[in-house]
Amino acid sequence: TDALISAIYGDVLVQTDVIDDCLSPMWMPWSTRAFKFQIPNPSTAIFIGVSDYDVGPLEHETIGRVAIQLNKFSPGILYTLTYDLHESSNLLEFGDSVGKITVRIRIEYDEHKMLMASLKPPGQSWVTSKRKKTHQVAKYCTEGPHDEDTFELQLFWSHIDEIWGKKRMLSYMISDMFYSLIFWRDQVQGLPLHSAVVFYLSVNVVEK
Repeated sequence: TDALISAIYGDVLVQTDVIDDCLSPMWMPWSTRAFKFQIPNPSTAIFIGVSDYDVGPLEHETIGRVAIQLNKFSPGILYTLTYDLHESSNLLEFGDSVGKITVRIRIEYDEHKMLMASLKPPGQSWVTSKRKKTHQVAKYCTEGPHDEDTFELQLFWSHIDEIWGKKRMLSYMISDMFYSLIFWRDQVQGLPLHSAVVFYLSVNVVEK
């Protein structure tokens, strides 16, 4: 495999050097392997794709991809993390891992500015490239093997499953917060009903 790593964050596309004929490539310090991005919104994910580089007219053969959410990292800490690579982000086609990738990530930001930026949804980004082959790799990094502009029934059901999964998670979080607030769960053993009574009386006192 002639390994090529592509990374997209926002409207920025970067690529490493190509390592020829290696199934477990490692990029040395003197190679192009480190990149710095400006963080427009903490909710914006960084997309990383691995491809088999082709010098001819054929497209680069895509191997796997991963999306990394940066909002779960603390500033000032150097993380060395290993992620599984998958051919598709489609939940119905997720399948087994096709490989692994190890990355180092360090986040630096002003917490107040990031807090204010997180209140806004991330805006749309457009990635431009000089070559069609590079554009196809960028499209694979962000969208996977499916064309989001073309209707596919399997992709449609995958999105439906994802929405239902998020709904179940949200329902669980709301019920968990409710029981923790009303019954002081995890603070005392069992479900003390007297705490619910105290909470109810306190609310009525405040309202009156």
